[in-house]
Amino acid sequence: MEEGGLGLKRIKQWNEAAIGTRLWEIVARDDSLWTNWIRTKYLKQQSIWAVSSSTSASWAWAHILASHCWIKQRSNVLVFSGDFTNLWHDPWIDGQALKEKLPPHMAFHWGPTKSTLVSKLINNGEWSTSIRWPPTYLEVWEDISRVRVGGTHADIPIWMGSKSGTLNAKAAWNFLRTPKPQVPWKGWAWDPGQIPRHSYTTWLALLHKLLTLQKLQN
Repeated sequence: MEEGGLGLKRIKQWNEAAIGTRLWEIVARDDSLWTNWIRTKYLKQQSIWAVSSSTSASWAWAHILASHCWIKQRSNVLVFSGDFTNLWHDPWIDGQALKEKLPPHMAFHWGPTKSTLVSKLINNGEWSTSIRWPPTYLEVWEDISRVRVGGTHADIPIWMGSKSGTLNAKAAWNFLRTPKPQVPWKGWAWDPGQIPRHSYTTWLALLHKLLTLQKLQN
């Protein structure tokens, strides 16, 4: 209503937003029966960002995975211990995954496996200096060294599209849609004290949509 409409949502966008929140529950490691079941059945120690859909996937799971493309655009990870962040696939380097910062032919060709955690690079709360990086990785290492780490706190996934840092249905919906400018008359056109029919008529008048005689003749 702040944008001059009736507050109705496009069902396709709202459905995509709702499905996206399910993916975020997995990313945020919610301790629920559903997320624990997903981790056991589908992830099997993999990062959710490394899982792709298959022809045998259920409708719901396939659509949850389809949310990857837009949710990861605004995702980041605050690394503390590194025990919950996948080294290769999670977006922990300024919102990018390590594999995205390397040419395809270089990814995974270095020692750590696809399931290696960021904690393997951390020693006593700091980046380990004992790791022998291949010369081709040195530029990437500079980016990694700028990421702040430390402490025993669990790593925190961040959704950069909301002030709270979490992805809820409203934040997802606002990301997926194209917002319009807010109107100055929303407060009094839709005043709770008004008769709903009067509010609706006022709304039509403000939008110049009343069926006046002149408009009917045209």
